[in-house]
Amino acid sequence: FRALNIGASGLHANTLALQVTGNNIANANNAGYSRQRVEFAPGNPQDLGYAQIGRGVVVARIRRVIDETIQAALERGNGTLGDLASQESTLTRMEALFNELTGYDLSTGFSKFNAGVEALSGAPSSQAARQVFVDEAEAMARSFNQLGTGLKQFRSDLNSSLATSVRTINGYTREIAELNRQIVMVENGGQDLDTANDLRDRRDTLVRELGKRVDVRATETSVGAINILSGGDYLVFGGASHALET
Repeated sequence: FRALNIGASGLHANTLALQVTGNNIANANNAGYSRQRVEFAPGNPQDLGYAQIGRGVVVARIRRVIDETIQAALERGNGTLGDLASQESTLTRMEALFNELTGYDLSTGFSKFNAGVEALSGAPSSQAARQVFVDEAEAMARSFNQLGTGLKQFRSDLNSSLATSVRTINGYTREIAELNRQIVMVENGGQDLDTANDLRDRRDTLVRELGKRVDVRATETSVGAINILSGGDYLVFGGASHALET
């Protein structure tokens, strides 16, 4: 039956390979999925005393096809993208508040006010000049009040947005810590590194999302967990997460 067993091992190993291929196709449009590859190895040979004879093929490992260098560059790029996107959003709203390069901005208001001052200084007894000056002064006051109200509201909105972001960050770090615990358990405390493919994909996705909101640096330990630093403080250390506060 040895020849039959060898054939069965080949069928079994290649059936698993077909399943992995099907899984890759099914997740082709899943942004957080990393393509997986089956690695084959010869089965343990049978010792006949005078020689050893092979026992077919087995699936040694199913690995994610990723480039660590590109992965690290993507994480850095995501952090830069998140920083620039936040600045762009803030500055765009500031630009709308000041409303420059239009007929209703502060520069235009100053110009009209100064023109009214000059007209009044040239004809201080003119009732028309006085009225123009008062009208432009009132218009300037309204512009400042509207801008001040808009800036106060914008500051309040930013504070609310920051509080929401902190809650989101804390949710990510809690999930990453839980994934660390699961990955370490699935990979037998580092004995079978890089085998918890789906869990690692989910963790990598969360790290990228986290990097869009706060500057982070992730390092992997020998047992497969990752520690995440922001500045000089740990957000995730092994299976524990540390919450941010506003």
